[in-house]
Amino acid sequence: MRNALSDCIEQYNKLIKRQKDGAIYLDNPNVPMEERSRWIGKFQEILSSLNALINEIENKLGRKMTKKEILEGFIE
Repeated sequence: MRNALSDCIEQYNKLIKRQKDGAIYLDNPNVPMEERSRWIGKFQEILSSLNALINEIENKLGRKMTKKEILEGFIE
């Protein structure tokens, strides 16, 4: 049976992957700047969602997330 913490962690892990993929795309000089600019708003939404999830996960864990957890997500 899944709990709220597990759901948050699963969502966080998915968003971390999207954030990493998005950062690679936005930093790619082979993609025209105009095309990259179209996705900046979505990338900012991902970052905002990650920040909200960090707060929620830390509240549910009763501790601060480690630097590794924040940057890489949680091992499943």
